[in-house]
Amino acid sequence: MNLNIGIIIKGFLAISITLLIVIGIIRTSNNLFYVESINPPSKDELFANIDFIDESYFSQTSKPNNEIKVTHTVLGRENLEKKLEKQIRFVEHFKSIITAQELDLKINEEQTALNFLLSGKSHRVLNKDDLENKISVTEKKLNLLKTIRLSYGDSGTTELAVVSDAPVANLVVPEKPKLTFEELLATASIEDGKKVSSKCTACHGFNSGGGNRIGPNLWGILGKAKAEASGFKYSDSLMGLGGIWSIEDMNLWLKSPKKYAPGNSMAFVGLRKDKDRANLIAYLNSMSESPVSLTTLK
Repeated sequence: MNLNIGIIIKGFLAISITLLIVIGIIRTSNNLFYVESINPPSKDELFANIDFIDESYFSQTSKPNNEIKVTHTVLGRENLEKKLEKQIRFVEHFKSIITAQELDLKINEEQTALNFLLSGKSHRVLNKDDLENKISVTEKKLNLLKTIRLSYGDSGTTELAVVSDAPVANLVVPEKPKLTFEELLATASIEDGKKVSSKCTACHGFNSGGGNRIGPNLWGILGKAKAEASGFKYSDSLMGLGGIWSIEDMNLWLKSPKKYAPGNSMAFVGLRKDKDRANLIAYLNSMSESPVSLTTLK
């Protein structure tokens, strides 16, 4: 029994010593900054860690904030001095391997990203907090990069260095050109129209020779005379319309039955989206032995 306890104690001590060694290695590695490693950081790594630096380190008119703090600090002075030393080495390494032209390119890249985020701010409702956070981070990084660029002076100035500081209000986000109903109809999807028709199947049938339900059967409806489904009793408003169900009439009816034929008994409020109506009309037209041409609204 004593032997077992001894083994357990030795095992525990071995594990404890191993953990202490690992922790020591981690702390030592944390105290070493990128420039001190065998493989110095690449350009991408420097850009990714740019917010490690106090912005004032690139100021040509005042001392860095941490440098000022060192002269007034007693407690924690050693840690602050180490931080100052690491940041100075970072700055020197950054400027030694990243040219002004490369920095100009990165500034423009971040400015474009910021403009994109800001333009989405007025169009988004969900996840606005997440968007605000991304904007804040991008703005900070962009400001740091611009401050660093000033410390380079005019050396290597290129056209890329001209970054737009125009107010967001003046930025125009290009919108997709809105397609006309004729254009939507020309590219309408029968499959998508079938999905839209699920809003109609509770009251209407679509099969050839099928009977009426709450509403009339819609097989072959396009090109058919209005209010003439056999065996169905129509409202007076629909009976008085006359003519046939042309594509134009069907589009207006599907958009707002109440406006198209005031006083009719159909409860359906209509389809607001032009694309949905175009797809549904394409589907209705396929439900016929003699489909009409979809290239005209007449």
